[in-house]
Amino acid sequence: MLRDALVDAGLMVKREKLGDQVAEALRYLIATGRLQPGTRLVETEVASMLQVSRVPVRDAIKKLSTEGLVSYSPGNGAYVADLSPDDLRILVDLRAKMEEYAIELAVSRITPEGIAELRHLLEAMSDAARQNDPTKVRTCDAQLHRVIWRHTGSHRLTELLSLIISPLWVWQMRVTSDWQQMALAIHAPIVEALAARDVARARDALRVHTQHVLRGVGVTDSEDST
Repeated sequence: MLRDALVDAGLMVKREKLGDQVAEALRYLIATGRLQPGTRLVETEVASMLQVSRVPVRDAIKKLSTEGLVSYSPGNGAYVADLSPDDLRILVDLRAKMEEYAIELAVSRITPEGIAELRHLLEAMSDAARQNDPTKVRTCDAQLHRVIWRHTGSHRLTELLSLIISPLWVWQMRVTSDWQQMALAIHAPIVEALAARDVARARDALRVHTQHVLRGVGVTDSEDST
C-alpha cells in the first residue's frame, strides 16, 4: 500500500541520486501520515518497498535524522520522530530570523531573471492548488524559497535554512488541510517586495508568512511568537 501511494505521487525512485530520492519518498510518506511518529524504519523493508539496495536507504535515513524527521533508539533502531510544539516553535523562530537575514541580502542582489523565476513559481503554485496537488504545491514552495536563498550569494546560509525548513514543510502537510490554498497569498507579497527592492515590505511580508507557518504546523495563536 505504501508503494502504491508513492507510485501515484510519482515518487518511486530512479537509479541516479538514489539516497536523495529515497529521502524524498520517506518525507512524502511521513507528510501524508502513512508513516506515523514512532513507526520503525527497517532498512530491509524500505529497500524492498522501493526496490533499491540498503545503501541508499541507510543514506536517506541518516539525512532525515539530520533534518529531525527520524530519531534513533538503542535496540530499536530508526523511527519516525514526533516533534513537540516547543520543537516546532523553535524551528519556526530560527527560520524566521535566518530568512529575514536572507531577505535582506537578496533584496539588493536578486536579478530580473530571479524575479521572473519567482513569479513563474507563484503561477505554478496557483495551478497546483487549483488542481488539489499538495505535493506540487510543496515543491513550488520549496523552490521559491531556494531561489531567494540562492540570490543571497551564501551557500552556507542555504544549507542551514534547508536543514531547518525540511521538517516544517513535512509537518505543515501533516496538520494543515488548507495550507496549499494559503500558499499563494502568503508568498506573493514577498515576491513583489523583492521586485520593488523594498526591504521593509519584504520583512513585513515575511513576518505574516511566519505567523501562517506557526499555525500551519499546529502551534496555536496563543503560543505564537511576536
